[in-house]
Amino acid sequence: SYSFCTLLDTKKPNMSSHKVHSLGNSSSNVESVVYSSQWSSGSECDRYYGKRKGRRHELTVVTTPWYPDGVLKDGITLGGEIMALNKLMSLTAKERTARAGMRSALQEGASKIWSNSTMKVYGSYAYDCALPDSTLDFVCEDCGELGNFEEVVTQLGAGILVVEHIFKCNVGGENQAFAKFKDASGIAANVTFFEGKSPARQAVLHVRKKLDEYPAARSVYDVVRMVLRQSGCADPGNGGLSSYAMLLMIFHVCTQSKNVHDPGQLLVDFFTLYSHPFNYKVNPNAVPDQDLEKADDIFVQDIASDANVAAECNKGAALNSVCKACSATLAKWSAGKWAGYRGRSPLSSILAYDTLWDRTEP
Repeated sequence: SYSFCTLLDTKKPNMSSHKVHSLGNSSSNVESVVYSSQWSSGSECDRYYGKRKGRRHELTVVTTPWYPDGVLKDGITLGGEIMALNKLMSLTAKERTARAGMRSALQEGASKIWSNSTMKVYGSYAYDCALPDSTLDFVCEDCGELGNFEEVVTQLGAGILVVEHIFKCNVGGENQAFAKFKDASGIAANVTFFEGKSPARQAVLHVRKKLDEYPAARSVYDVVRMVLRQSGCADPGNGGLSSYAMLLMIFHVCTQSKNVHDPGQLLVDFFTLYSHPFNYKVNPNAVPDQDLEKADDIFVQDIASDANVAAECNKGAALNSVCKACSATLAKWSAGKWAGYRGRSPLSSILAYDTLWDRTEP
C-alpha cells in the first residue's frame, strides 16, 4: 500500500530526508511524519490516514517561505501562519548590527557638526516592528541653527553614508531639515533635524504600551504592510498610507475585535472593518462601543495628539477595495470550505511571497 505526497509550491524540499511538521490544534509544532513512498503494511497506512475505498491515498503538504519545511495542510491556521511569517520577517542579529552601525555613524557625524545634538530612533524600528526592507527613521534634536544645513549635512557619515535627498522647511515657526541617507549595503535612513526638541519621540512610548496591551497586533502589522505594499497603497509620497497610520488602524481594530489575542481573527476583523468607506475618525485610543466622530474622508488620529496622520492619503477607495477583496478571500477558508482550496493556505491566498524565499536560505 502506498501513500503519495503532493507538494504545493514551486520550491520543493529534498524528499530523501525531508520531514513534515503537523501543527494540529496546539500552538507548538509536533513532528509527526517522515516522507516515505512505502509503508510497512497496508493496515499501518489505514490506521494513520483512514480508509478511502477505491481511492489512492494522498497527503497534502503546503510549503511557503514561512513554512519552508512544509506542513500538513489540515493543520494550518491563519493565526499560526501570521506568527510564522512574523518570525521569518524579524530582523536577524546581523541585520540589527548593521542598523545599529548606521545609527552610530549618524550620531558621530552629527556630534561633530552640532556638539549638543542627539540622534534618536523612532518609527517601526523603535518599537521592534521593522521589516528587513524598512527605512529607518531618526530625529536629530538640539541642532541649534540650521541656516547652513545644506553645506554641512554632507559631512554626516562621510565615507560611509551617501546623502540622497535634502530639504529644509519651517513648521510652526521652527526651522526643520530633512535628509535621506543610504549605506553601501542598501539600508536607508530618513533623518529629520530640529533646532530644538522633536515631538516624534512622544508617540514611541504610547505605541510600545499599545503593543504590550495587544501583542497580536505586532504580527498582524507585518501582513497589513506587505499586502498594502503589493497593492500600491503604502507609499505616502504617492497618496498612500504611512506604516505608522496602518499600525494605528490596527490598534483601532483591537478595540473592536472579537478576539484581540488571535492574530488570525484580528487580521480578518481588520479587513472586514476597513472594507467599508471611511466616514469616521479612526481612533487608536477608542474604547469598545464608543461613538466615533464623523469624518468626510480617511482620518487616522495620532496616538498622542488630535492630528490626522493620514491627511495626505488619497487612496481611501482603493484601500476599501483591497480590504474587501482580502476579506472575501479569507472568508473562503471558513469551516466546511477548506477542502475546496487544495494547494493553498489562507495567508498565501492574499500575499505574494516569491521574494521571501531568500530569507529561508541559511
